[in-house]
Amino acid sequence: MTTRYRCSSQLSPLCTRGDGRPTRKSCGYCGSVFVIQSGTWGAFDWTGNARYQRSDALRTFTSQKVADRWAAARELVVRWIPEIPR
Repeated sequence: MTTRYRCSSQLSPLCTRGDGRPTRKSCGYCGSVFVIQSGTWGAFDWTGNARYQRSDALRTFTSQKVADRWAAARELVVRWIPEIPR
């Protein structure tokens, strides 16, 4: 599992987001607090129904950039798979 963070407001494409833990306390663009999520990135065949389960992933990754590179060469899509608390 890995973590990712994003600006809670998402007012602009310039709002801060990324993989891992944030290095600052708030968004560098608008000043909003961050939302931190646990999960993993998965590469999938495109289904068109927006339902991508971890068990259907062809491969999983801890970084979106690495997942995007791997999937682009194989014409796959990359989706975030959130961790489901038990």
